[in-house]
Amino acid sequence: PGEEPRRIYELPTPARLLDIDADGRLLIANVVSTREMIVHAPGADAESDLSWLDWSTPRGISDDGRWVMFEEGNDVTRDGYGIYLRDTGSEAPLHLGYGTTVALSPDARWVAAVIRPFSDEPRMELVPTGVGERVPIETGDVVPNAECGTWLPGSAPDDRGELIFAGRAGDGVVRMYHLALTGDATPRAITPEDLPLATVGHAVSPDGRRVIVNPARGAPVEVAVDGTGPRPVPGVEPGDRPLRFDRDATHLFVTTGSSIPAPIVRIELATGRRAAWRELTPGDPAGVSAIDRVNLSADGSAYVYSVRRQLSNVAMMTGLED
Repeated sequence: PGEEPRRIYELPTPARLLDIDADGRLLIANVVSTREMIVHAPGADAESDLSWLDWSTPRGISDDGRWVMFEEGNDVTRDGYGIYLRDTGSEAPLHLGYGTTVALSPDARWVAAVIRPFSDEPRMELVPTGVGERVPIETGDVVPNAECGTWLPGSAPDDRGELIFAGRAGDGVVRMYHLALTGDATPRAITPEDLPLATVGHAVSPDGRRVIVNPARGAPVEVAVDGTGPRPVPGVEPGDRPLRFDRDATHLFVTTGSSIPAPIVRIELATGRRAAWRELTPGDPAGVSAIDRVNLSADGSAYVYSVRRQLSNVAMMTGLED
């Protein structure tokens, strides 16, 4: 009693102590955790693993399914995670910089990103995916969350459009915000203070007028971008996580629960009728602990999702007696 702990051995990977016998032999499991990025490209016959390093987190897919925006969790600096754009035709990814991603522009020419998201002074920038300079965007005291942004196109060539995103202000409550990406506009909250939201699982209609949001508790509800609502959505149940509307906004795609395979349900919004649409499961199910970060193209023919996998080797260690 009272002795300080002493380090007697160090491993390069995480390990779990499973058992120890009277002779001091240890039964351990070396654990390797990875996050993989699985893509079904437009017109492809099968899915492909388009992971870059060992913690590739998809954050969005272009409407035509050609481009995937993702972050690499083990490529990190003080500015954030490595931000990449990858052609779903399996071309090598383009490294855009560091931060956390919010949304991909409709023409895939820009990524809205939060730079230094872990600092006391995060900032939003529009990061070009080709030649060009970064454009700072003022968000006041609102800090956008990664993954939960939708970029709506502008009405003129020089109009960068609008961003609808989840974020936190001074009260720490996650709300949905609307922000015009031109001029000196500031974010405008479109969900009420008494409706705290989950950090993920929000879908914006193609015309940008309504959003189905995922509350911290209860079933998803609909709000209008002008601030009216919330109101219930026919057919949507607690545990559903909205993914996106279809092209004509008559149906909503949602994931349900955390089972593997991961089902995607298509809900007819006028009637509330639910229909199984697709099940996501990796070709190799060994060690898969979760399927998440699902993103669909506009017509649903292309998609990307994340697979979290945990594998281990069991070994016996001897000679650690002190």
